[in-house]
Amino acid sequence: MLRLSRVPFFRKLTRFGRDQRGVAAMEFAILASVLTLAMLGGTELSRYTLMHQKMDRVSASVSNMVAQSSTMKPADFSNMWGAAKEIAKPFDIADAKGKVIISFIVAESDTVYRIQWQRSGVGTLAENSQLGTEGGTATMPPGVTMKQGDTIVGVEVYALYSAFVFPELIGTGLVYHRSFDQPRLNDLITIEP
Repeated sequence: MLRLSRVPFFRKLTRFGRDQRGVAAMEFAILASVLTLAMLGGTELSRYTLMHQKMDRVSASVSNMVAQSSTMKPADFSNMWGAAKEIAKPFDIADAKGKVIISFIVAESDTVYRIQWQRSGVGTLAENSQLGTEGGTATMPPGVTMKQGDTIVGVEVYALYSAFVFPELIGTGLVYHRSFDQPRLNDLITIEP
């Protein structure tokens, strides 16, 4: 009877199975791909979080600046749009990548709020205000209430988020933030032509 260990092919196969050289390289090759994927995912998550923080800062800063005014001129709005672009950096919210909407809301009663005036700028993203339209009643988010005669400045920021690492896989998403401030100098903020 012929023993398999004497057949040259099986002898080489047995020796190959016991050989430990290169095991660490194989383990590293398997782990490196997993670690690279985790690192890229962490980078993407960090960018997404940073964009939310930046858009929140844009809405808060613009509403704060408008609330400190008693009148708004076209030059003031131009300055607001320029400031919003700078605050949003490194993200670009100009052109069709973003939009900032400023609404001035007056409480006609304790439950009916009207948008006295509204302006939008920075970008041309095709999004409308979630608060309403100029001259129409305002739809306020839960927790934001006013008494008759109160006024408030509402700023909404829209921005498109495009994935950096795997754009084809993740795609783009819409980021939305809003902030509210009460006027500080006058109850009414008027617009000058």
